[in-house]
Amino acid sequence: MTERKPPGVSFESFVDKQIREAERRGEFSTLSGAGKPFAPDDDSTTYDENWWIKRKMAREGLSVLPPSLALRKEVEDAFAAFPRTPSEHTVRRVLTELNDKIRDMMFKPPPGPHLGLKPYDVDEVIRQWRLDRAGRRLPVTGLTVRQVQVDDHLTLVLDTGVRITVTAPATLGTAALDPATQDVAPALTLFGAETVSAVVHPGGRLVVEFADGSRLTAPAAWSVTDEHGAPLT
Repeated sequence: MTERKPPGVSFESFVDKQIREAERRGEFSTLSGAGKPFAPDDDSTTYDENWWIKRKMAREGLSVLPPSLALRKEVEDAFAAFPRTPSEHTVRRVLTELNDKIRDMMFKPPPGPHLGLKPYDVDEVIRQWRLDRAGRRLPVTGLTVRQVQVDDHLTLVLDTGVRITVTAPATLGTAALDPATQDVAPALTLFGAETVSAVVHPGGRLVVEFADGSRLTAPAAWSVTDEHGAPLT
């Protein structure tokens, strides 16, 4: 049991004495993490200046963040989701909304931690998003083609509502590329096919692979868009 502070001895001197005696007894020699810097709970190698705050809030079960930290978390979540966002229009809209919130908080800072953010260059973020999407798989793995629409373009409607639209320079009529030979064949042969992957290669060339091993390839001359009409390039 720690002895009581004697009268007339300052708290600082008394505490220092207790620490020195504990060190001599070796009470600090077996502490976990001794001699190591504090680190986040996860294995992330990316430094986050708010790691301690986040860990403390998680440990205490706190769910309400100060406005500045809430906005930083919103930005963090948005950028984490961008690689999986198929539409450039959606990325631009989210960035514009985030920039508006950042500007409002910069000019009218609320109580709490410093925001530490400035508006993002939307065009630069979009440029990087396009580069990141080159050769990426679209989020269609394991989905099923529920509907095939053919007019001046071919649209595959998947079972989650996702649409992949391919437009040829010339009118398709009632046909699409045969998965095996790339010859003209009825588009309805794709109905009910289960997708394995869909990859947009640089230049907008779409390759959709199906569970039975067949493949539909849209030549680079065709334009490929998502369900919002945004080019997948």
